[in-house]
Amino acid sequence: MDIKPLAPCNWTDEDVDRRFALGPGIIALSPCNDMTPAITVHWFDNMPSDYKCDFIANAKLVVSGENIGIFGWPWELMDSKKVFPGTFSITFTGHDIHLAEQEKDYYDVWIGIDSYSIYSRRR
Repeated sequence: MDIKPLAPCNWTDEDVDRRFALGPGIIALSPCNDMTPAITVHWFDNMPSDYKCDFIANAKLVVSGENIGIFGWPWELMDSKKVFPGTFSITFTGHDIHLAEQEKDYYDVWIGIDSYSIYSRRR
């Protein structure tokens, strides 16, 4: 699986505030500390309407290839799915971020399908 786009390295103040930075083919998510926190990935599930968390960050990812990968730092493949090219919604949520120094914070990544390309539907 060849899905290792370069992570954005020049984060703006806006990127830090919204907890993600965008690059070609990548959304880099920012937990509250530099350790590798616990992350649960929810593939194509809807986030419950009564879902409680410390923050929510939303982004869109255009996928032109056939794979989406979730990587830890540095480039540790945590999970992946084969997909049709299209646009995907990414929702990043954080929990217990006040416990980040004790490494007890944790995060959820929700990946949803916004649209598939016309080309991909005819494959």
